[in-house]
Amino acid sequence: MRIREHVVLTIVMVALWLGRDELINLLAFSIGSILIDIDHPLDFFIIYHRPTFSITELSKLLEGRKNVFLPFHSMEVILSVLLYAVCTTNHFLGFMAVGMMFHFTVDIITNGYPTFLSIFLTYRLTKWRDMFRFKTQ
Repeated sequence: MRIREHVVLTIVMVALWLGRDELINLLAFSIGSILIDIDHPLDFFIIYHRPTFSITELSKLLEGRKNVFLPFHSMEVILSVLLYAVCTTNHFLGFMAVGMMFHFTVDIITNGYPTFLSIFLTYRLTKWRDMFRFKTQ
């Protein structure tokens, strides 16, 4: 799903939630839901060895690719943020983790993942490790 669609879905969720919770929690949800995509430029750099923040280039990156890194799009990272939020009773991080999980769930439903295990970063790092080796000239 494209970033524009994630933003629209996040706005819809926040609008439905408005008045039921504090605005700071809705902001945290929005941050988690949208900024999780910051890992796309990292993937682009790993694959093409150059930086970009072009939405067009980043969108084309995922077309037809099964092997992606996307560290924030993983159960381990999201659950770690959630666990830390629970252990420290940090509501802001808790709502941010819920936003990340919302985004990740929407991605799984709309984009799919090659296998169930590929939702785990540790699986991707071991299965697709050749992708992360930088080539020297």
